[in-house]
Amino acid sequence: MNEKRVESRSCSARRAAWMRAVASLCLVGAASLLIAACSSAGAGGSTSPKKITISDADNGKTIDAARGDTIVLKLGENGTTGYAWTIDLSGGLTAGGDEFAQDPNTEGLVGAGGTHTWTIMVDGSGTQTVMGTYARPFAPSDNPQHFSLTVTVK
Repeated sequence: MNEKRVESRSCSARRAAWMRAVASLCLVGAASLLIAACSSAGAGGSTSPKKITISDADNGKTIDAARGDTIVLKLGENGTTGYAWTIDLSGGLTAGGDEFAQDPNTEGLVGAGGTHTWTIMVDGSGTQTVMGTYARPFAPSDNPQHFSLTVTVK
């Protein structure tokens, strides 16, 4: 009977060693996956949304953006002359709001211009466009000014 107990302990010892080895392999595998996930996020896999400011100087350009980014479009405007911007966005861009601010140092001046600012959310993918026309609605045949921006969503 003594022999049986020795065999039993030996079997239990082997089983315990095997379980410790399996647990160690699982722990090493989980740690490897965690390290790989963290390093790919740091290498550009997951980035914070950006705020991209665009102005008249960017007319006709192409920019790169990511889903979740915000485009802040600032164009000169003088509504007292009857001219105003009309902005059209493709399907992967959403208008978040707009506002007009009179240029500084022109306070109190009648007919002073300013800057019209739009907040545009990037929520689609592929190639998107922002198109603008600066014209007087009552005189569309006047030589209108145009603005275009191509957004490549990566």
